[in-house]
Amino acid sequence: MEDYICFLYIKTCNHCGLKYFGKNKQKYTNKKEMYKNCHKYKGSGLIWKKHIKKYGYKNYSTKIIGVFYNLDNCENFALWFSKKENIVFNNNYANLCEENGKNGGDITNYIDKKLVYNKVSNSLKEYYKKNPEVIELKRQQNLGKKNGMYGRSHSKESIQKYTREVICLYCNKKGALNGMKRWHFDNCKNKK
Repeated sequence: MEDYICFLYIKTCNHCGLKYFGKNKQKYTNKKEMYKNCHKYKGSGLIWKKHIKKYGYKNYSTKIIGVFYNLDNCENFALWFSKKENIVFNNNYANLCEENGKNGGDITNYIDKKLVYNKVSNSLKEYYKKNPEVIELKRQQNLGKKNGMYGRSHSKESIQKYTREVICLYCNKKGALNGMKRWHFDNCKNKK
């Protein structure tokens, strides 16, 4: 038996069903205490951390899917499971890279802003389809005094800033500055 024990787990959000596959490596001590620590460990994925911050950690459950005393076995199983479940491209998982059982995976090779955006966007769309009452709840939360702009108004300078018309250099389309920044200039489809 080695000095360390490795747990592979799936954390699941009880609020929307989003999952996170990860690893927790601990120095071998009391088994009960180690299982407790694994359940307490929140996970380290970028999307997962944001999800925890938004919904709170008490809304999650942990399922331990493997306990390994040999790190090579842990690595093999973690990579096999990551590929089997397609955790990087599956919208049910918050993982941005395959879990390798060693260091959580090399995220530098996987970070793709469009992938992250699409994963978050698709999971939210799916969530709102399943729970249409949430849209009304969010609307109610922003009415009246709860709205950040309640009793305030934009200054003339700020109104001029976001209503100022500009022309895209690549497609000659006219539009308001804020919208044009997003879809034109450096992001224009006609840019060569």
